Amino acid sequence: MHAKRTVATARVCRNVFHFYSHNGATPLLAFTVSRRYISGGTALDADVSYGQAGARDEGEHGFFQKMSGQWWKTDGNFQPLHAMNRLRVPLIRDSFLAYCSPRIDAEAYRNNAVPFAGTKILDVGCGGGILSEPLARLGGDVTGIDMVAENVRNARAHWTKSLSRRPNPVGSVEYSCSTLEELSQEETSPLLYDIVVCSEVVEHVKDLDGFISAVSAVVKPGGLVVVTTINRTVVSWAAAIVGAEYAMRLVPKGTHHYGKFVTPEELGSKLRRYAFDVRLKHGMRYSPLSRRWSWAMSDAVNYAMVAVKNVN
Repeated sequence: MHAKRTVATARVCRNVFHFYSHNGATPLLAFTVSRRYISGGTALDADVSYGQAGARDEGEHGFFQKMSGQWWKTDGNFQPLHAMNRLRVPLIRDSFLAYCSPRIDAEAYRNNAVPFAGTKILDVGCGGGILSEPLARLGGDVTGIDMVAENVRNARAHWTKSLSRRPNPVGSVEYSCSTLEELSQEETSPLLYDIVVCSEVVEHVKDLDGFISAVSAVVKPGGLVVVTTINRTVVSWAAAIVGAEYAMRLVPKGTHHYGKFVTPEELGSKLRRYAFDVRLKHGMRYSPLSRRWSWAMSDAVNYAMVAVKNVN
């Protein structure tokens, strides 16, 4: 079992985290996903997955309600998060291959234009749908949920617009104005997903324990959870709040609250408590100069975590 896990992790690291710098500085990515699949809008669009709070946080809800019309403004305050899609889409794809589909031929899978065909994916805190759309373009049957009604309306409108430009997608997207907790507590048996993505969400959650419990309730045994978030360190406070919100004004003031940041140890502990096996953790880094993200050795500010729900 340990040997199989080591091979799978090595495969993800080789395919997802294999990056080199052309000039010895900021590493550039070596991914093979076509850019036309990465976004339903422009080439480098990505997701800004906000507003999905455990035990609904009215302050967070109101803050993101005010910004509901900005999701697809790729050169606005959300540009750093738009650019993050270049990391997340390949991460989700290759992690699903390594940890959930070990019998599939790796090369054929990565070269497949629709690797998520027949895969049920939940995008938690979907915002305007900027991550939901590219996952659907890769064949996924995506459900995007967000507690801000304006976000859901904008997401639906943009998907309709995207279909007019690129009809007949292999996958699909359905949006719902609801929380993860509401989805997991439906009277009927909750729909179980192959993949649940919580990207840039947990740092806005009021009750992390309840949130992870709800995640566990909607993931199939053997299914995948992918999280990206912000660590709680002095460095992250300086970078994500002082630097990004006040000094460089990369994102609006009040976007983040230091007390809600989650350390990898805390997140990993919560995931294990609710029947997940953490398979991978890796740091992420944003360069204001290049306006691009890269994988990093340090997880002091941003990081990604991948976990698989235990079968037993």
